[in-house]
Amino acid sequence: MLNDVLTYITTHWVELLGTLCSLIYLLYAIPGKQELWIWGIISSALYIAVFFHGKFYADMTLQFYYLGVSVYGLWKWRWQKGLTATSSAPPALRATGLRCSFALRLKASAAQPSAEKHTVLFSEKFAEICKFFFTPSKGRGGAADALLASQSEANTPPLDKGRCPKGGGVENMAETMVENMTETELPITSTSPRMWLGIHIADALIFTAYYLVLRYFTDSPLPVCDALTTALSITATWMLAQKKIEYWLVFVCVDAFSAMLYAYRGLYPSAMLFIIYTTMAVIGYRKWKQELETYQQQLDTTI
Repeated sequence: MLNDVLTYITTHWVELLGTLCSLIYLLYAIPGKQELWIWGIISSALYIAVFFHGKFYADMTLQFYYLGVSVYGLWKWRWQKGLTATSSAPPALRATGLRCSFALRLKASAAQPSAEKHTVLFSEKFAEICKFFFTPSKGRGGAADALLASQSEANTPPLDKGRCPKGGGVENMAETMVENMTETELPITSTSPRMWLGIHIADALIFTAYYLVLRYFTDSPLPVCDALTTALSITATWMLAQKKIEYWLVFVCVDAFSAMLYAYRGLYPSAMLFIIYTTMAVIGYRKWKQELETYQQQLDTTI
C-alpha cells in the first residue's frame, strides 16, 4: 500500500504540486489578496504539463492564457489602486474619491520647479472642470462654490479666474484633495449588462474556435466539454482581473463540471481540487458580496 502511494506520488508529482499551488491561489483569491496572482503563475505553468499529458488540449492552452492574465492581474491590482477620501475630508472633497487622478495631475502641475510653471492658466475651462469633478449629478455649482468658500475661510488666496500664484488657489486645492485621500485596493464591482453582452459574445466565439480545432485537428476525446469549460474560464478569469463579483458564480458552474471531466479522465487529484474549488467559489462569492455591500455603503456616505 505504501509503495503504491509512493509510486503514485513520484509519477504524478507535477499534478500534485500544481494542485497544492492552486489551493494556495484560492486561499488568496477569496479575500481578494494580490498574492493570488503569483501562485496562479506557478500553478498554471505546472498544469500546462498536466493537461498535455491528459490530452485536455484546450485546458492546456488555457494555462498559457492564465499566465498572461496573472501577470496582468498582478499589475492591475498592485499598481492601479484607487483612492478614496477619508471621513475627515470636507464633503465637497470626499465626493471626488473616484476621480483622484485629476487631483494628482493638478498637484503635479502646480508643483513644477520653474517660476513660469508655478502659475496655472485655467480661466473658464478650469471652472467647468471644477464643476464636473466636484459636483454631484444634481445641483451643478453648489459643491464647487462650497469648496472655494472653505478655502477663503482657511485664509488661502482665492481662485483667480486667470492665474493662481504658487501656494494658493489651484495648488492649495490639489494639496487638500490629495491629503484627504487614502490609497485602497481595486474595489469589487458588479458586471454591467453591457459587459455581460460582451462576455457572452466572447464565450460563443471562443467556444466555436476551440471546438473546431479540437474536433478536426486533435485527438481530444471530449472536444465539446473541453471547449466549453475553456471558453467560460477565459472570460471568467478576465472578470477576476477586473474584480467582478460574478466571477465566482461562473466558476461555480465551471469547476463542478470540470471535476466530473477530470475524474472521468483519471486525473483524480485535479478532480478533488475542482470539487474544493466549487465549494470555495460559493464561499468566495458570499465574502465578496459582503465586501461589495460595505463598499457601496461607504460610497453612499461619502458622496
